[in-house]
Amino acid sequence: MKTIFSYTVICFTLLLVACSSSSKDNVTPDVRSTIVDKYWCPEITGLLVYYFKSDGTYQQSLETDKATPIAYGTWTLSNNTLKLVDKSGAGIDTDMTVKNLASSSVTFDTILGDFAYKICK
Repeated sequence: MKTIFSYTVICFTLLLVACSSSSKDNVTPDVRSTIVDKYWCPEITGLLVYYFKSDGTYQQSLETDKATPIAYGTWTLSNNTLKLVDKSGAGIDTDMTVKNLASSSVTFDTILGDFAYKICK
């Protein structure tokens, strides 16, 4: 009888742990699916808009004329770091670490510092 009670307590405890879920507030958005196919506008003026395409290419443009790229190239993602390789001759190759990612905002950590971006309106 004591053994059955012990097994019941153990099973109940395992069931309770298995069924518990973490809060949705702790869910980190997926970097790739969050940043692709959206125009990302800088929070400060003077920086270019980014557009990361799902095919692994990107473009940079002015906020006033997003459709006309100033620079473009390819991008890859590894360990929350975007590696940009310029193909236009107008930009530079660079790495940007993705920080503070949310569904409509992101901070890119570059060699020049942290820059906040939001989805363009």
